[in-house]
Amino acid sequence: MIVAGASRHSKDLLGFIVDQAFKDKQAIYFFDDTPSQDSEFFGYPILKDLVSVREIFNKIGNDFILGTGSPKSRLILYNKLSSIGGNLRSIVSDQAIIGSYNVTLKSGLNILPKTFVSNNTTIGKGTLVNTGAQIHHDVFIGDFCEIAPMALILGGVEIKDLCSIGANSTILPDIKIGSNSIIGAGSVVTKNVPENSLVVGVPGRIVKKK
Repeated sequence: MIVAGASRHSKDLLGFIVDQAFKDKQAIYFFDDTPSQDSEFFGYPILKDLVSVREIFNKIGNDFILGTGSPKSRLILYNKLSSIGGNLRSIVSDQAIIGSYNVTLKSGLNILPKTFVSNNTTIGKGTLVNTGAQIHHDVFIGDFCEIAPMALILGGVEIKDLCSIGANSTILPDIKIGSNSIIGAGSVVTKNVPENSLVVGVPGRIVKKK
């Protein structure tokens, strides 16, 4: 199993990754092609290029997990490893509470402990739901989003692709957030947010269009 990313968020995932690899009887490798002198991540080898990744795929299978937090980085890494035949997998903590009725979880998710995902919800491909986040009924979350720790997403919210929802932020019911937007930590979003927006404050206000 290859983990795409070998920095901060990967440290949060490490225990789950080791447990999953043990169950699947797979070796663990990390992939990080950013300039760095590091050759190991907590004792596990770091692959520095796609040629090396392809060699490992040929040896142990082509599964990989996203191990970075940033939505854009998650998409970039997904595209790189998928381009050489990688198969994106999810990693979901057994301490997450996930509804039993009409819940759609796409591939490549990171769902960490003490998260809550209610019924009639969809979470798109490659999205991260971090520790303590709550996603309530009738919520749609797009692809490659980041839901930060303790974020609260209330019923009927729609979040498009590549959004980052900050720690301890609150999205009020039925709000729509356009793609590639950032909701700052601790913000309370009371109105719809256009795409490519940065929102901060209580109540949330748009301070910049990207």
